[in-house]
Amino acid sequence: KEELQKQLDEPMTITETPLIVAEKRALEEELHILKMSFYDRREADTEIESFKQTIKQLEEKLEQLRNECQELYKQKHEYAEEQIARM
Repeated sequence: KEELQKQLDEPMTITETPLIVAEKRALEEELHILKMSFYDRREADTEIESFKQTIKQLEEKLEQLRNECQELYKQKHEYAEEQIARM
C-alpha cells in the first residue's frame, strides 16, 4: 500500500514506453474510426455548405477591397500628375 501511495505521489513522467505509445496510437485510431462511422452525413453537408458560403463571402470582400485599392491607386496617381503639372 505504501509503495502504491509513493508511486501516486511522485510526479508523472513524460516518457512512455514504446508499447504504451503504440497502444495509445492504436486506441486513438480506433476512436477516430468510430467517430467517423457515426458522423452524420447531413451534418457534414451542412458544414460543407457553410464553408462554401464563407468562402464566397470572403471572395466578394476580397474583390471589393481589390477594387477599392485600384481606385485609391488611381486617385494617388492622378494627384501626383496634378502636382507635377503645377510645378
